[in-house]
Amino acid sequence: MRGFIINIILTMIICQALFAQDKDSWTSRFILSVNPELTDQEQKDTLNKLLKTAEKNHIKDAYPLYLNALAAYYYQVEKPESMLTYLYKAIEVNTINENKTLLSTNYNLLSIYHQDMHNWDKALEAIEMAEAQLDPQKQPILKRIYEGNKAAIYFMLEDNRAKDIYERNLDFFLKLNDTAMYLGDVYNLSYSHYRLGNHKAAEKYANMFLSLYAKFSERDQLSEVLAKVYGVLDRLHYDAGDIKKSLEYQHKKLEIAERIHHFGLLTETCERLSVTYENIGEISKALQYIKLSSLYNDTLIDQTRAQTLAEMESRYESKIKTLELQSALDKLALEKRRKNLYLAMFALVVVFLVGLTAIIYQKIKINKKEIQLYNERINTLLREHELETANALLKGQDMERETIAEELHDRMGSLIAYIKMKLYSLEKKLKFDEVLTTEINEISDAVTEAAEEIRRISHNLSTGLISKFGLKAALEDLCKKINTSHMVAMDIDFIPTDFPRFDTDFETNIYRILQELTTNTLKHAKASSITIQISYFDGIFHLLFEDNGKGFGKKSHKGIGLVNIENRVQKLQGKLSMDSLPGRGTTFSIEIPIQKSVTA
Repeated sequence: MRGFIINIILTMIICQALFAQDKDSWTSRFILSVNPELTDQEQKDTLNKLLKTAEKNHIKDAYPLYLNALAAYYYQVEKPESMLTYLYKAIEVNTINENKTLLSTNYNLLSIYHQDMHNWDKALEAIEMAEAQLDPQKQPILKRIYEGNKAAIYFMLEDNRAKDIYERNLDFFLKLNDTAMYLGDVYNLSYSHYRLGNHKAAEKYANMFLSLYAKFSERDQLSEVLAKVYGVLDRLHYDAGDIKKSLEYQHKKLEIAERIHHFGLLTETCERLSVTYENIGEISKALQYIKLSSLYNDTLIDQTRAQTLAEMESRYESKIKTLELQSALDKLALEKRRKNLYLAMFALVVVFLVGLTAIIYQKIKINKKEIQLYNERINTLLREHELETANALLKGQDMERETIAEELHDRMGSLIAYIKMKLYSLEKKLKFDEVLTTEINEISDAVTEAAEEIRRISHNLSTGLISKFGLKAALEDLCKKINTSHMVAMDIDFIPTDFPRFDTDFETNIYRILQELTTNTLKHAKASSITIQISYFDGIFHLLFEDNGKGFGKKSHKGIGLVNIENRVQKLQGKLSMDSLPGRGTTFSIEIPIQKSVTA
């Protein structure tokens, strides 16, 4: 069914492409990109390249086509978060462009997604939006497809309008020569008529199903539907008082359930047989089938319970290992930060030792005392760390970054300015000695270089840009710096374009997560491009991070950066998923529900 839906969607997109004006360039490329001979990865890479080309060159007709195709691709590979990102973007673009045909396919795919999630009201609303974009006279095939989707929703809601749609769709599927879909609607009509009390029509469609099913070459794929048809015939004959015929259909249904090992059908059918035999006075057979029903039901429960227990045990073992690793990694992280701090302070001490004045010497002594006090503070935090939660550690990391940034910017900045002033004074006094003047100039240059390095470190540690201008501005600034460095090409997209503000703590955590992801890619992935998409819809914040690097396997060791990312996502009560294989790049998807108190 999923493949049929995707084929219909891609067919409509291709038809839209063929009616465009530019038939010799992007249209032919698009049709090649959805070639079924391509692998999933090749199709994804091709569509992404064409999407960027269309966006860069402002090809108005091509851009929404590629968005639609990527949404359909991610639905086909069962990645709903990525599918929704592209789908909402396609809806936005097609609404602006007033492209009703593509917009209708967007809403149809959104309806199918909500059906998978059992959100029937939202599914019905979306399919009605899809139908509203169509011209029934010019697009009768799409109209019938959407009507079929609507009937499936009505059927699940036990709405009698499903029957009318199924009747209209029989001729449609017959013309398409889709026997499986045709037989499915014949059963749906039989059951719908039985539920309405029209037993004659119900029996008519049930017998029609049996007649056509006998000629169907691929009967195995409809075995469960056949069992349900026998169930309808059983109840029709039972209600008519023909208990013998009713039992015959019940046993036929039981045979199918046993053949396909469907424990739900087995439990239901045995219960039905037990009740029937009890009503005709055959108590021994009634007891036999009630025991079988109980046995099948216990088997079904045991299967579910075993699966649940296995999942719980796996999660428990994983949690224990994660906690043990986390404790060790947290200690290593603190030790690494301590070493980095020593290196930064050592660089400053070297600068201070160049000066020979009493004031510089006094300042060095003061800083040594501050370093000692700060080390004592770190040791205290380290001893207390086992009693703190992961959330407290993350908050401490951000506060510590801000503290170090302020210390470096305020204290060291003014101190270095003072040193440069003194060196300038010495230079004027010692103009007669060229050797000393040269050395003083070299010292001054070194002090200037140290000041620039301190300013850079302070900027990286501080989140001042986030608090002043917000997450979007901070990430665009990060993207600009990465692209300027020419280490990797980074592209970032916000949906909607007028991206909202959130509170500073939330935005800081998201910024740190992206910093860690980008750092991991630069250090380990050997990637040439990074693509980031950030969206916010219906109270859900979604972040998608993709690179085309070398990827990693499932058994790869988690680094400190990844542990920090998981802790931050857990702090925000979000969900993190990773998709990576060697040679196929890496994808991180983060979904976070936003409380009203978080939005700015």
